[in-house]
Amino acid sequence: MEVLIDQNVKCQDCHRCIRECSINAVGVEDEQAWTITDFCIYCGRCINVCPQGAPLPRDQSQIIKNILSGDSKTALSLAPSFYANYPDKSPEELAGALKEVGFDIIAETAQGAEILSPMLSHEVRTRKQPVISSSCPGVVNLIEKHYPELIPDLSSLLSPALIHALYLKEKYSQDLKVIFAGPCLAKIDEALNGNSSIDYILTFKQLDKILKDTGSFFAQPGKIDEYSRGRALIYPVEKGAVNATGFNIEDNQALYGSGIDECISILEDLKSGSLNSRFIELLICQGGCINGPFISRENSIARRKQAIKNIYKTRPARDNQLEHNFKPDQLSRIYTDKKIKYPEPDEMEIQEILKSIGKYSEKDETNCGGCGYNSCREKAIAIYQGLAEAEMCIPYMKKKAESLSNIIFQSSHNAIIVVTPKMIVQEFNPVAEKLFNHRDRSATGRSLYRYIDPELFQKAWQEKRKIRKQEVYYEKYDIVTEQNIFPIEEHEVIVGIFADITEKKKRQQEVKEMKKMAAEKAEDVVHKQMKIVQQIASLLGETTVETKTALYDLTRLIQEED
Repeated sequence: MEVLIDQNVKCQDCHRCIRECSINAVGVEDEQAWTITDFCIYCGRCINVCPQGAPLPRDQSQIIKNILSGDSKTALSLAPSFYANYPDKSPEELAGALKEVGFDIIAETAQGAEILSPMLSHEVRTRKQPVISSSCPGVVNLIEKHYPELIPDLSSLLSPALIHALYLKEKYSQDLKVIFAGPCLAKIDEALNGNSSIDYILTFKQLDKILKDTGSFFAQPGKIDEYSRGRALIYPVEKGAVNATGFNIEDNQALYGSGIDECISILEDLKSGSLNSRFIELLICQGGCINGPFISRENSIARRKQAIKNIYKTRPARDNQLEHNFKPDQLSRIYTDKKIKYPEPDEMEIQEILKSIGKYSEKDETNCGGCGYNSCREKAIAIYQGLAEAEMCIPYMKKKAESLSNIIFQSSHNAIIVVTPKMIVQEFNPVAEKLFNHRDRSATGRSLYRYIDPELFQKAWQEKRKIRKQEVYYEKYDIVTEQNIFPIEEHEVIVGIFADITEKKKRQQEVKEMKKMAAEKAEDVVHKQMKIVQQIASLLGETTVETKTALYDLTRLIQEED
């Protein structure tokens, strides 16, 4: 089932998601970003950085609303970071609002961590190799898709969320509809695409919207039906699992890391054999689940952490363990090597791709990161694999645009002049130089007054409008031009395009003179013919009058055409 939905129509090709993604799980095709599911670990960072809101998580809100209004009994499994989302609300206030929405049982996912912790501690103490916690589905995805050689190091136990769903169904009924709510995108993948007892899932943002849509305002306090105690509550905070399992960091029994880059660094060290800690807690989100992609950003991470600790302080550990009948083998899981190997180009192919985007030597490889990739070579490999486009290279496209613009500017048959609002010349193309600059020095940087009257340029800027097809005669240069002048406000320049119509005007004048001469000759013919007409008028009668009229009409027509 699809976890992340790409709304390509909204993508504006800014590459922020590519720059943010540490594992290159975002491809580009036809200038639209798309999720490479073979690589994606569903950390959710692309969702938070996209200014257009193009990627969205799967949303089961409407299905859940329908279930809540039906006859099925429901349990809401709340990730412990939920309290960090509402630091000003008590658990009772939150429970009351959720009951008002229609959930029958309000339960804390941390109960799953209570069940898991002693089993995980036993696994770490009895296994020879290091044990990586499987609580974070983003980390599990990272290992399965990018570090499959470390799969043997993953804990063989289910995550707290999956264990909690099993616990609720065992306690109440197998028909119970378990709905998990959390801050995590990867949890959607874990819940819906694996062997899971979670029936439906919501992000905290989606749950918050349901609360608002149903008009629940935390008015009536309620009861947490299934609550947790002790250190299991601090699982969503960095180092939470280490503390919950009782391992000592100081004597190198355990280590922890959070944030995708730190997780990758630790996995690389594990891969090379340079780490020998017994237990490794890794969380994909920096600082832990309290900084997940769907948790409210209205409060600082410190305040969110404090909210979790405040709950923890009011809930001392149980005298006895949470009652359940599960054995470790009932809570075990199987991992899969999901690494996809894309074809790799050889060095010659990489060089050909680099040349196609204007990188002819190492000096040209600026590695600016504007495309989202860390280096030009990395980007070239992605192009070869069909995951990126040449047009993503900003320096290349800039040079291409400048080159095209320069070709048009330099080869235009018209004069092009670009000036600032202070009438300082910015650009003077070769035709403009030929028409107006009969000096040896370049016009760039000089006042337009030195060459032509800037009146029309000033008018275009002041009135913020285009001036079209203005004919202007320059006596100094003995030329006539047809001008189109327009302001470009965002760049604070005025552009003038001048067509030299001097020869055209000369030809028009010559035609006019020829017509005038033809008219004069026609009139002379009329006068000469009149003398003859008068002598034989009596013989020709009306025919003569018609001839005379025709000649005069011809003369008038020629004159009118002038």
